[in-house]
Amino acid sequence: EAPRTYGGPRPQRGRKSRGEQAWSCRGLPRASRVRLRRPGAHIGKMAETKGDDNITESEVIERYQRMQNQCQAFANKIAEFEADLAEHEMVIKTLKDLSEDRKAYRFINGVLVEKTVGAVLPDTEGNAEQIKQVIAKFKSELENTENQAVAWKNKYNIKSQREVMSEQAVAK
Repeated sequence: EAPRTYGGPRPQRGRKSRGEQAWSCRGLPRASRVRLRRPGAHIGKMAETKGDDNITESEVIERYQRMQNQCQAFANKIAEFEADLAEHEMVIKTLKDLSEDRKAYRFINGVLVEKTVGAVLPDTEGNAEQIKQVIAKFKSELENTENQAVAWKNKYNIKSQREVMSEQAVAK
């Protein structure tokens, strides 16, 4: 007997459709049977596609929290790439003072490779430029997501516990 997952119907054994788990709808007429990836998988998509008039309070809060989590993830990635950029710039600054025929070692996919400064410096400068472009992209995505979160917060009058407490303190 197959274990129940997500509190939904039991999966049929041996019947899968394009890599998806087929879920049993025994007892229903064949025409009314529905296949889902898993029970409840469609709920997140429906919340984003249906009109704002039909959205529930929990869906509003979930979407706002999801936006906040995305902002935090973007900020973490930006910090990580800025640290990488600082390392690249330090290496570039060090290599610029050296002669181009001097030996230089570089890690490529976990392997230490011997090259010359003349070969390593342009690669490192190119990588630094690419990192700068990625940082700029993430910053624009962060700003866009923050603006969407603020608009969502204002639209549905979402307030944090601190904001509510500060309003109560001002009212007293």
